[in-house]
Amino acid sequence: MRVLHYIPQKEVSAGFLADYLSMLTTALSKTAEVDVVYSLSPFKKKIREQRPDIVHIHACWDITGYRVQQLAIREHLPHLLSLHGKMQPWHLKDHFYLQKIPLLVLGQHQAITKADAIQVDGPMEMRRMTAIHWNERLGQIDNALITKTITPEEMAQRMMALYQKVIDSNAFFLMTEEEKRAEQYLIQAGLSTTAENITYSQLPDTSWRRICLHAEEEGITDIVEKGAQQLQHSPMVDTGSIERFAPTLHKNKEMLETQQIRIKNPLTKASFETIRKDESPSDAELSVCQAIINLSHELKQKTLSKRHLVDLYKVLRYTDYDEDKVYRMLKHLKLHHFTESMLQILHDSLGLQEGFMPFDPRDNKRTKKIIQSLHNLNVQ
Repeated sequence: MRVLHYIPQKEVSAGFLADYLSMLTTALSKTAEVDVVYSLSPFKKKIREQRPDIVHIHACWDITGYRVQQLAIREHLPHLLSLHGKMQPWHLKDHFYLQKIPLLVLGQHQAITKADAIQVDGPMEMRRMTAIHWNERLGQIDNALITKTITPEEMAQRMMALYQKVIDSNAFFLMTEEEKRAEQYLIQAGLSTTAENITYSQLPDTSWRRICLHAEEEGITDIVEKGAQQLQHSPMVDTGSIERFAPTLHKNKEMLETQQIRIKNPLTKASFETIRKDESPSDAELSVCQAIINLSHELKQKTLSKRHLVDLYKVLRYTDYDEDKVYRMLKHLKLHHFTESMLQILHDSLGLQEGFMPFDPRDNKRTKKIIQSLHNLNVQ
């Protein structure tokens, strides 16, 4: 594991924090590749040339630390923030109006809330950070410099476990393009009765771990597992035994509803009932339309998971329906343009063929906007 620490230069001259970091990095270096930087410029250089697996920021009330964190977020680098007691009430009173209030407005609150995790030095700091509710992703690792209850080696070991927990909690953003393509191949194989036409190259265990974690987060473990069996890949990773923080996105991982619409809007329901009377759709045609309506709803609510894309694929691929009638129904509901974009996405990501589409797909600005929304939801 490659670990990059950031600590402000002014803290190095202060002594105590520098001694702590020296103790920690010395112990960490026995099992990890460790680097330390003291300003923004060398931080940029390190992530460009070396790309660490995780960034550990030792900075509170420091504007450069905030910039380091923002850069880590933009580069999709998992990061950990250590406050070293500087959110305790007695620290907040120090130069509160002249320094802390401006820095709080500029970014300290955001830095804590946006951190992938907060490492606290002991039970007192844990109680404090739990009470203010700025970030629920907390990990307590006592400071071996100030307590004899833990050795430097134990501190490093627990820190490595916390690093891994942060990394495993960010599986999607760490996936390479090759891993995302591999996941698509596995899904396609899992949805197909044969995997003869699917080309797939074996991946290292770390890549397979990320794919399995993302599959579990998206509710498609069963599909990926079936695809792995089709492609004669190694057994699935037991994601249930991997420690992770609770996800920040609250997704619906249940199967896409196709028997009724989930939207509570009375106008939408009335419009749908009008279509049922005018078109007299079959159960199959109702299933297709209801699946698309519900998928659109999940996307707007930001609860959509990849499970829903897979289920829509299955409805379109294996349901016998009147395409013209479905098109008229969706047009009446003003969902035909949305469906055109979703058909393009299903074609690109899951290999849905045009013979199983109710109408032509479209790759346009709307489609790109939906793709960006799916990316923001960690879907693809």
